[in-house]
Amino acid sequence: MGGLRCAACCKFMAPAKPLAWRTDPAQPYTLAPGLARGNRKRKGDGNGNGISLQLPDGAWASLAIQNHIRWASDSEFHLLSRTDHVVQVGGHNVSPQWVADQLMRHPAVKEAAVRLNVHAEPARLKAFVVLNAPASTRQRAELEVWAMGQLPAYAAPGAISYGAELPRNALGKASDWPD
Repeated sequence: MGGLRCAACCKFMAPAKPLAWRTDPAQPYTLAPGLARGNRKRKGDGNGNGISLQLPDGAWASLAIQNHIRWASDSEFHLLSRTDHVVQVGGHNVSPQWVADQLMRHPAVKEAAVRLNVHAEPARLKAFVVLNAPASTRQRAELEVWAMGQLPAYAAPGAISYGAELPRNALGKASDWPD
């Protein structure tokens, strides 16, 4: 059984009790007894970034959720796609931007981009790196060893591609690269 918990709920229910739960991943989450979907329009409502809840005592609480939400009823909802660009790798939530920032800490790295490799099974991250000395095979080898030692195993890119500049499309926007 999966549940959603929030530190804000501590003032009206024990922290160990979930605000909502579901017993089957195909089913919607159900709000805990006594909670109701609020009718107040607050920042984040309607765009999937949060839930306004009316508590049993009539007070209001907002719960920030990093997913888009589709309400099935006033007490049931589905979590849809994430809003925070975090991806699942090996059962862990990983921010590709965080991994790129970590790669940028290496002195040989000029620029880095990280994405989920959708063709890898199981899912892994892939990185595209621009080195200060692009032709240096020594810098490539050092970076790969460094990344494996600095990053958690699930966050280390399964593949690192190298080039003179980050891939961009015809409009100049960041684009994907071959695996």
